Amino acid sequence: MVTCRVYRIEVNGEYAGDIILEKRGRGTIYIVDFSILPGHQRRGVGRTVLETIRSREKRLTAVTRKETLPFFLKSGFVLRKRMRDYYDTGVDGFYVVSSIPPISSGSVLL
Repeated sequence: MVTCRVYRIEVNGEYAGDIILEKRGRGTIYIVDFSILPGHQRRGVGRTVLETIRSREKRLTAVTRKETLPFFLKSGFVLRKRMRDYYDTGVDGFYVVSSIPPISSGSVLL
């Protein structure tokens, strides 16, 4: 059975986006969907969310589009594979994995 967890992202009590995580084989956590509203982008919110998840999970992966690939690469992910026509004809997907080991820290809430 596949189980997804949906997290609401808030900044100062205001809705800022969401992230959906799915647990897959061998303890891998897959980012199914990750969105930050435009008004909260480029303010470190997405990076903070990824750091929080990384502090809890050992293996983190995602498939992303060309437009958001730079964000993932800057956030410590490594490109493993380009998948042609993944989303639609002419729209490739990029399989990325976290290259940063989990952070050992206290509890951090999303």
